[in-house]
Amino acid sequence: MSTLSPPSNGTPYTSPGSFLNKEIRNLTGRATMFMVACIVISVFLLPMAYTVIVAFRSDASFQASPNAPWWPARASTAIYNGQEVPIYLVPFPTGIRNLALIERGRDDSLFLDPLDPTLTPIKWTGSWRVLDRDWQFAPYTGNFSEVFARDDLNLQRVLSNSIIIAVVSVILDVISCTLVAYGYSRFRFPGKAFLSVFLIATIMLPVQVTAIARFWFFNRLGWFGTWIPLLVPSLFANAFDVFLLRQFFLSIPKELDEAAVIDGAGPARILWSIIIPNVWPVITAVAIFHFLFKWNDFFEPLIYLFGNEKLQTLPLMMLKLQNTLASSPSLLMATIIIAVALPVTIFLVGNRQFMRGVVTTGIEK
Repeated sequence: MSTLSPPSNGTPYTSPGSFLNKEIRNLTGRATMFMVACIVISVFLLPMAYTVIVAFRSDASFQASPNAPWWPARASTAIYNGQEVPIYLVPFPTGIRNLALIERGRDDSLFLDPLDPTLTPIKWTGSWRVLDRDWQFAPYTGNFSEVFARDDLNLQRVLSNSIIIAVVSVILDVISCTLVAYGYSRFRFPGKAFLSVFLIATIMLPVQVTAIARFWFFNRLGWFGTWIPLLVPSLFANAFDVFLLRQFFLSIPKELDEAAVIDGAGPARILWSIIIPNVWPVITAVAIFHFLFKWNDFFEPLIYLFGNEKLQTLPLMMLKLQNTLASSPSLLMATIIIAVALPVTIFLVGNRQFMRGVVTTGIEK
């Protein structure tokens, strides 16, 4: 009986069968992970897909026909003798044909080929009421214009309020957080370690804990019913944003600061000319995070803008829509699309800046 001996060069022998089995296992593992990822992504995207589909449907068309399809569609029609006639799916021994109904009858009806109206009308025996309508894919965009035209919603004013609050708050937050993070990362002062721990600890403090105290304070100042309580806290920085910026500031070598000091640059010039140009990705991320938070904030506007409809933001209006547009799901979904359009656009545009070629040290090379 012959035996296999290892190769003369000392390389361990691997049979072709074991190599093939290993490749099959790797391929099976990758395929399984891909399927799991597709399922998870589909679960997250299904609500958004449903929102988009319903937003482009016409409530009138779907309420008029119980057999309407789930996708945006319009019942097909044809013109006969200057009048609009419906098109039905008519069964024949040779198959189903799309024909326009021109004369209704109890037992017999007349149909016409919509592609060639000059042909002789076709007599069909049976009740036309049991026939299914022919539907065409036709996204309806009138829901969006109708939402903007409704006076009871005031969507334009609400969008303007949300944009103003979000943009001003982002500007104030980025400026304040940048200054505080610069101080924590570049300067020494008494109690710095304690203040750093205290700052990080406030991240775990829910905003609801201090809601009563802040409401009492702002109400005593006469700011209730205004935008000031929504904007002033941004002047005093955000603990999470400060921590994120500080970590990126620490990744920039201090030798650059020392070289700038030799050239006569002060702390403000170092921040503006050295630090900020190298941390644009994290500044963009902080701006996007804060914008999304302010855009979707419901708790604080509900407290401070209660009763003042002229200053209300989009999340408050969305609560009102649940009762106003309960019988019009297409209008409700169209409003949701309008509400998420701006944040999604800003995220996609900011994502390019965030994903630019920046190395882990925070310095472009």
